[in-house]
Amino acid sequence: LGIKGYATFSILAMLQTLCPFLPAEPVQVLSGIAYGFPIGFACCAVGFTFGATIIFTLYKLYGKKLQKYFVKNLQLDLDALSASQKIVLIIFLLYFLPAIPYGMICFFAAGTGLKYRKYILINVLGAIPSVCIGVGLGHMTISSNWILSLCVFLVLVALLIIMIIRKEWFFSKITQLATKSP
Repeated sequence: LGIKGYATFSILAMLQTLCPFLPAEPVQVLSGIAYGFPIGFACCAVGFTFGATIIFTLYKLYGKKLQKYFVKNLQLDLDALSASQKIVLIIFLLYFLPAIPYGMICFFAAGTGLKYRKYILINVLGAIPSVCIGVGLGHMTISSNWILSLCVFLVLVALLIIMIIRKEWFFSKITQLATKSP
């Protein structure tokens, strides 16, 4: 579909950032299948960047009124995290925790008082590993042996299950990091 296809995947990536109930991985995997790694990654990264920018703008316009929509099920002390001097590291770590949608992390980061340049840089860099994994898995599906793709997928699922089981431990470690004095 050419430019229409690129735009479609970028819009889908933007929507999954704006709507926390939409999972990112299907969009990422499908973009890797449809366009390969470099173009699929670019589509997802552009969409995520637009979504994160919209969240930043919404937060600046409506502030705390939207907080319930984005961060309601996080088991983290958001006030302690926001006040931490290690906020950049904490935002990066949140991208590695399972089942935390990108939009929630972006909204949390917008509420910390970061300037837009730092905010967007931190969020884009934080999302890159996850996007690379999703798009790379999709690209592997069409470009290599299906057995290898299945093995990689199973390893990723196993890691995800372990992280979900240990989610409270990860949350407590992040909160500890935020409240610990430098």
